[in-house]
Amino acid sequence: MTPRSHAARLLVTLGALVATLACDGASGDLLTTIPEPEAPVTDYCVTRLATDTADPELCATTTTWLAIAGADCDGLALALVEDTLVEGNACDPDAAGRPRYLQARYDCCLPAGCRLELQDAGTTCLDEVGWRTRATSSCALAGQTLNGLLRRTPCADGITWSAVEYACCP
Repeated sequence: MTPRSHAARLLVTLGALVATLACDGASGDLLTTIPEPEAPVTDYCVTRLATDTADPELCATTTTWLAIAGADCDGLALALVEDTLVEGNACDPDAAGRPRYLQARYDCCLPAGCRLELQDAGTTCLDEVGWRTRATSSCALAGQTLNGLLRRTPCADGITWSAVEYACCP
């Protein structure tokens, strides 16, 4: 054992002795581990695949697929990560010679500065208005605003939910 590690061990032992003497007559653990709070989820993403279900033969340019993907991500209260767009199944180019595709894959992620929260009502089922009210209040406590409900756990009636995940944003 080096002199430095011996001195450190002696200090720890003396510190424990002082703590024991100072707490003479106290019961319970001298040291209690306090758990770290859970860090909010800030890196939530989903990968989506878009095709035009109304017209499965629709060939679209990258610009069109970006617009479709952006609207889809907005509907999920997420943001499109444009550099993740990958077109698939090439078809004939448009009149200007630009390539067109039958589908596109892309990622939708939480916008910067946002965090994901989960609320679970247990066996209670709430409708969208009830969940939006709860989520709005929770976001406001953190100085943020509700960006949207993301995932829902449906109840047996099919129109209410027992839990929701939602995004709080600056």
